[in-house]
Amino acid sequence: MFKATAGLRAIQDENAKDAVMNAVRNVLSSSSFKFEPSWARIIPGNEEAGLAWVSANYLSGVLEMSHRATTTGVIEMGGGSTQVTFEIGSNLLSTLSEDEKFAFVDLKGRRYNLYAHSYLGFGQDYAMTTFYKRLSANTQNDPCCYPGRICGQEKAIFGSGDYLQCVDEVKELVFGDSQAPPSQTQPDLQGPFYATENFFYVRDDVSTYSGMDREKTMMIQNVNLVGSNICSNKNIQDEDGKYCFALAYQNVFLEKIGGLKLRNPPKVTRTVNGGEVDWALGAAVVHVCHHYMPSGGGWMQHSAFSSTIDNVPASWFLLLLLVLLVMLTWRKKNGGDNKFLD
Repeated sequence: MFKATAGLRAIQDENAKDAVMNAVRNVLSSSSFKFEPSWARIIPGNEEAGLAWVSANYLSGVLEMSHRATTTGVIEMGGGSTQVTFEIGSNLLSTLSEDEKFAFVDLKGRRYNLYAHSYLGFGQDYAMTTFYKRLSANTQNDPCCYPGRICGQEKAIFGSGDYLQCVDEVKELVFGDSQAPPSQTQPDLQGPFYATENFFYVRDDVSTYSGMDREKTMMIQNVNLVGSNICSNKNIQDEDGKYCFALAYQNVFLEKIGGLKLRNPPKVTRTVNGGEVDWALGAAVVHVCHHYMPSGGGWMQHSAFSSTIDNVPASWFLLLLLVLLVMLTWRKKNGGDNKFLD
């Protein structure tokens, strides 16, 4: 199975996208793996967002509880896009466009209505590219780069390592247009949230330079202190020159979508109960449900889907799913926007 996400969604040339996908289908069709042409496709943003939500709530055990429990939303920041997904009341569905909706039916046949939106172009890597393209050549210094170093590839501007000024510049240069998050129809965030992918990877990488222990470095509420310590550190090991910008950008993104107003800040994590929170896992759950389980499962109209498993022991399902993932999933830490499942 091959699912392409933001990297290919961002390409505007439809012929180029078709050529890539046809080449993929030809390669997989000639392989020894079981494959059907429909299993290779570019998935829409709300599906990518919804699959990450399925992954998180499957791993947490919520979907197999005997009673309906509180679900956890997911803010997944990849390189090319950032997905925001959380459960909403059915009364809000009429206020959303079809590409912001996602529906899932759990192991017990319970339906979850989700707000699921992918902010294309607002993944960390794309945002950094946008920032440096818009940073004026007349700027005296780059606050998002370490003192005396050059981070952007567009212009040779030396860094000043000023985290708070970097936050201000990110707000102006990346979030200053009408296409920036949040979407006009996004409901207020509600419930607990996980902040995954680059939220975790960046903090994990800078934890030895943050000036505090790893647990505190991971906390969203400490980002200003962590950011100040990282940005001002001219000796930090960062070949891509991204950590200072990344911490500022992530903080501004959360502020814009309302994530900093939550009663409990999003929990930065990579795993839940030992499993990685990743849309590819959600895709595997759906694929197994639809193609391998006796009761099947199916896709709903538009871009939402449902998957129902009846009378299947959760432990057996988990074992089968883990075997499938170990055998067939290719995962690259810094390639968060494209996954391959064969």
